[in-house]
Amino acid sequence: MFNRILSWLRAPGARAELSYSAPNQLPPDNVAGADGLKEDHRTSADNTDTFRSLVKPRLLDRWLDRVVEISGSEYVYLAFLVGLVVWAFLGVRYGTSTTYNIIISDAQAIINLVFDASLMRQQFSQHDNLVMVAGCLRSRIKIHKRMLENLIATGRFPKIDSEGFRMLRQTEFVAQLPKQTWTTKLSGLVSAFLGHIFTIIGFWMYWQLYINSATSGLMVFLLAFLANVRERHNPYSIECLKAIWKADSALELRLWKLTGDATENCVIVIPQKQRGKVQRAIDYYADLVGTLAGVVICSSFSLSGSWWLLIGTYAGLVGLNDGFVLRNICQVLGRTSVGYFCSYRWTVVFGVISIFGLIFGATAMRWTETGQLLCNSPPSTIESFFTLILITGHNVSEARQRVDLYQIYERRLKMISHVDSCVSSERCEGSDGAKQVA
Repeated sequence: MFNRILSWLRAPGARAELSYSAPNQLPPDNVAGADGLKEDHRTSADNTDTFRSLVKPRLLDRWLDRVVEISGSEYVYLAFLVGLVVWAFLGVRYGTSTTYNIIISDAQAIINLVFDASLMRQQFSQHDNLVMVAGCLRSRIKIHKRMLENLIATGRFPKIDSEGFRMLRQTEFVAQLPKQTWTTKLSGLVSAFLGHIFTIIGFWMYWQLYINSATSGLMVFLLAFLANVRERHNPYSIECLKAIWKADSALELRLWKLTGDATENCVIVIPQKQRGKVQRAIDYYADLVGTLAGVVICSSFSLSGSWWLLIGTYAGLVGLNDGFVLRNICQVLGRTSVGYFCSYRWTVVFGVISIFGLIFGATAMRWTETGQLLCNSPPSTIESFFTLILITGHNVSEARQRVDLYQIYERRLKMISHVDSCVSSERCEGSDGAKQVA
């Protein structure tokens, strides 16, 4: 019993070894006994030539992923934009009120806490999906390579040089991946502006002029925008992967018909990365944040007279730490190395030390309203900066991913074209030989 409890406590942050294999592509009369992916590969595939996102076995995980998806939807994003406009107009009337500034500052801190948890889980989910895709593609590449080498060795297929391969064309599949919608393109332009180096420099030049109100509004906008732009790009990536999956499956089926090689696709093992104790601790915290645990703790505060300030202080300090951790996890998961200093593990440690410094400062002020605001306003400013860096990283990662997806798709199409041209040549030679015999 004790070991089970200990194992449960150690579970967050664990990065187990993963294994995946792509489902075999066999003609309808040869599928008996073929069960697609094994259960421990965690992939659902009713139709083996159609891409399906990773299906998580636990109901709680699927529910939390749905909550994250909703938080990044257009409706939630538009609701926050309307809220920010109302916020701005109320500021004209009540901007000099201490109570108004405290409510706005605390509300912003709570919203940030919720979005931090959402972004953390969103980041992990998208990474897990990409790892599954990489594993399945590598699994199928191995059997493609084996069958092509067999066809070349037996003299049925000639070798082709790089120039000849580049000139190959085919008409069965569309030559381009799906196009982005105009709204997605517009989000991309806004994302490029927010993540630009000059925007980040301008933020540090002018933030002190608007620290009391504009920083809070900016923070809410940035987090809502980042959640939305990630969710908006996710369906586009899935459509691209569906096109790649169909081309990849079609290539395997063509090669199978030529070689009769029904060997199951091999299992690709993705080993666990070696991590130090500091990084393991960061990953542990990140997993807890991704389960929305911080939001649950925040909601457990009793509704006393100082509830708003207390919850705002808690949310502000935790949000500051989440900003450091989000940047670290983004870099560790391999999305991008933009802002490497900001994502370094010891930078996260420095952030924790800064939090204790703010707590000591507020304690010296006997946790007055000013002391509690000290634990709210500076964290909001720093977290806004980290969110801008996150948007920069998202832009770089998204651009790189689009290039990778296009190159993978283009290469599959050229390989299909090569196989079809070789089969056509075989048939022509066979027909010529039959005529000569006759």
